[in-house]
Amino acid sequence: IGLHPSRKSHKSERALKWEKNRLLSSLDMPDTNLGVRNHYLKTYFPDTWLIQEQIGIRYDSSVGFRDRPGFAAGTCRPYQPFDLTTNRLIDIWELPLCLMDGTITGNSNEIVNACIKIAEECFKHEGVFVLLWHTNRFHHSEYPQHSKAYPRILEYFSSRGCIGLTGGEIINQYKQYSENMRRFIKTDERNYKSLSLT
Repeated sequence: IGLHPSRKSHKSERALKWEKNRLLSSLDMPDTNLGVRNHYLKTYFPDTWLIQEQIGIRYDSSVGFRDRPGFAAGTCRPYQPFDLTTNRLIDIWELPLCLMDGTITGNSNEIVNACIKIAEECFKHEGVFVLLWHTNRFHHSEYPQHSKAYPRILEYFSSRGCIGLTGGEIINQYKQYSENMRRFIKTDERNYKSLSLT
């Protein structure tokens, strides 16, 4: 379960906190794994990340293009944003959005092919393919081409041996990887210093 905040909460800690608490209380769930994707991908970075960090949001998935598929962050891998003002990593993860259904048009073949093109780029760079597919795109009378395309997109991912994970599960894996890399780098630095002293 993720939070889809209102249009103004990307700049308001109070509003975002209220919306988060309202969601959690209605679901009776802990907030340890809660992620966010802002409405219309509205953000004001780094302030939006800092607000999310302050109220305990674990990850955000609002960095994406509104008008086309692609890597708005320059990557398809989750990352921790850096705050230049305080010179530190922000305690939140960004799960970059690669493709939103509204950015691809045409017949179902064109929609599927656009999806596959971006997915192949993700595979090439060993990243994560984050797809935003609105529930109204399953409605055949409103979006006949998108509703036909979606099952074919899932078949494609299945044929590639992909697995579907929640945002929280992806972040857990990347967080563990980052911690392992930090330990490795520290060990490597200590080994290098001891070698250079001898």
